[in-house]
Amino acid sequence: MILEIDGREIKAVSDFHDRLMAAPGMPHFYGRNFAALNDVLNGFIERPFKIVWRNAAVSRANLGEDFNKLVWVMQQGVEDTTSSERKFEFEIIE
Repeated sequence: MILEIDGREIKAVSDFHDRLMAAPGMPHFYGRNFAALNDVLNGFIERPFKIVWRNAAVSRANLGEDFNKLVWVMQQGVEDTTSSERKFEFEIIE
């Protein structure tokens, strides 16, 4: 599955979590925080799974350090998946 996020719509971290919650297969118990995002990326959502974040520069400006935290958590999700069958990817498009 590919989840596309438009950075122009992400003005707060809660907007990112709202968009993620709308993805098919997202568990109803998703906690909407960085730890919960890590949990989801490490096995609570069907894979392969890819997040494509377009207009990310707008989100970066709006979120500040929280943007970097989200990217860090997603990078950890990439590093924690080695099997192509269980793959998670993300792409940042400025």
